[in-house]
Amino acid sequence: MRALVKAPWIEDSAGVELQTQTSVLLRTSDPAHAKLLPGIDFDLSVSLEDNASIVIKANRRTIHFAGKTRRRATLAQGEACSIGPYTVRIEANNHGADYRLVFDYAPIPAIDENARTSLSLAGWRASRWSVALIAIMAVLAFLTPFLSTLSSPAYTALPPKVQGLLPSRDAWSTGPVHEAHRAAGIGTECEACHSSPFTSIPDSACMTCHEKIREHVVLTASSHKAFTDTTCADCHTEHMEPSRLVTASAMLCVDCHRAPTSWQADMPVVTSFSTLGHPDFKVSLWHEDKNAVGAAAWEMVETTHSLGRPAKEQSSLSFPHDLHLDSDNVTLMNQGTPLDCSSCHRIDSQNGSIIPLDMPRDCGSCHRLTLDLDQPDLTLTHGSERVVIAELQSHFARKAAATGATNAERRVQQEIAHQFGSAGCGLCHEVREQPERPIDERWRVSPVRSPDSWYRSSLFDHRPHLTGPGINGQSVACLDCHAADTSSSANDVLMPVLETCLSCHNPARIESAGICLDCHVFHSHYGTPSIESRGAPVGHKMDSP
Repeated sequence: MRALVKAPWIEDSAGVELQTQTSVLLRTSDPAHAKLLPGIDFDLSVSLEDNASIVIKANRRTIHFAGKTRRRATLAQGEACSIGPYTVRIEANNHGADYRLVFDYAPIPAIDENARTSLSLAGWRASRWSVALIAIMAVLAFLTPFLSTLSSPAYTALPPKVQGLLPSRDAWSTGPVHEAHRAAGIGTECEACHSSPFTSIPDSACMTCHEKIREHVVLTASSHKAFTDTTCADCHTEHMEPSRLVTASAMLCVDCHRAPTSWQADMPVVTSFSTLGHPDFKVSLWHEDKNAVGAAAWEMVETTHSLGRPAKEQSSLSFPHDLHLDSDNVTLMNQGTPLDCSSCHRIDSQNGSIIPLDMPRDCGSCHRLTLDLDQPDLTLTHGSERVVIAELQSHFARKAAATGATNAERRVQQEIAHQFGSAGCGLCHEVREQPERPIDERWRVSPVRSPDSWYRSSLFDHRPHLTGPGINGQSVACLDCHAADTSSSANDVLMPVLETCLSCHNPARIESAGICLDCHVFHSHYGTPSIESRGAPVGHKMDSP
C-alpha cells in the first residue's frame, strides 16, 4: 500500500510518498522534503498497516482521537486525530496512492485543548501513588504541626523522641525572623505577630512593641492615601534570607516623590540620586527673626546648601578652621603635634554620628580658662557669665586682701573686663558689654547656635566612609567631604553638597550607588504617632493628650 503526505511545508499540492517517520523528521521518497515538523518537539512515528490503515504513535505527548487521549491512534480513511498544534487526517487520494496523510495547523483553542495531558494515561497505579503521596504530605505539612500547636492528646501521647522526629509548626515558616526580633524574645512566638490564622499581620500587633514610632508626616496636614492605606507589612518583611526588615527598594520612595505636586505643591521632585534626579541638599540652621525678642527670635530653618548657593550660619562663634589645621601655626598643647579633625571631633561608636562638642573636653586641652596667671592650675567654670564673674571677684578680692592692696575693687573689674575681652571669652565667642548694667550683668556671651543635626531628614554613618575605599580606591578622609582647611570663618557651613556625595555614590558606580534608605528614614521624629493612626494593641491605654 502506498500513501502520500501533504503538509503546509510541502510545495507539491498532491503530496509526496511516505516512506517512514521517525522522531520529528519526516522522511519521504523525495529527500528534499525531509523536514522537522514545526511545533512538534517529541518523538512521533507513522507507519502503514496491512489492513489499509495508518498507525500514529507519540512519545511524551498525547494524541486526541475519538474523544479520548492516548499514546497511539490507528486511523482509517476519513478519520482524523490531533497532535500538538496539528490536525492529522486520512483522506482518499487520486494520484496513484491508496491514501493521503494530511497535516494541518489547528486553531489556537484547539492547541490549548490538545496540550492538556490526562492523569488517566498514567493508569490507576500511578494515580493511586499520587493520591497517597499527597495525603502523606498533607499530614506531615499541616495536620502534625497543627496538632503540635494545639498540644492535642494525640500528639502529646507520643514519646518525646517521636515528637522530635515529626515536623512542628516551624515547618510553616518560610525562613528565620530578623535578629532584632529574635533578640526581643519573639523569634519563636508566632502568636506575638500572627494573631489570626491565614490573615496578614495587623498594624496593631506591631504597635505592641513599637509604640513610640511615628508616621512619615503629620496626618492631619496630609491625607495622601499612601499614608493611610499602607500597612507596616508593605515595607517591613520578615522570614526573608538574607534578612532585612526594611524592603530595599528605592521605588518605595520614588513612587510618591516622583510627582508630589499633586498632594504637596512645594515639595521637590525626586526620581533618583543624581544631579538631575535629586534636589540640592538642605541644611538645618538657626535663623533670627528680627521682629521677635529673646528665645522666640530664633527658629530652625532648612536652607539650601549647594555649590552655587553655599549656606551661611549664625553660630555666634569665632573659629577659623584653616588656622587650627595649619601645622606651622597651631600644634597640640605640650605635644607639638599638628591638629587634625579627630583632635576635636569624636565619632559616636553606636551610630557613627559626630558627638556634639564639649568645651572642657574638646577645647580645654589648648584653651584653658586660666583664672590667674600666677596660679595656672586655677581655672574658671565654662558656661555661665554670673559664675565666672563671681569666681573672679572672690579670687582677686582675696588676693588683694592678702597683699594689702588698696585698689582691690578696681583690680577685680579689670580682671573681669580682661576675661570677657578678646584674650578670654571674646577669643571664640560674641560678647556684648552693657556698661549701664550692674557688674554681674554687664557682659553677655551670645549662645552658640549650631545644629546638633545638620540634615533633619537624613542619617549619616561616618564609620564605613572612614574605613572603606573612597575615590580611586583610597580611604576617605574628612577633608574629602568637609573643606575645613580652606575655611577662615565660623559662619562657613562645612557640610557636603550634592555633588560631593555623587563623586562616589552615583549610578555609574554600581557598588556604591545606594538607595534612598541609605541616607533617609521614613518614620520622622515629627510625624503623627503611629499608635494613634494604626490602632493600639489590645489592652493598651492611650496617654492623655
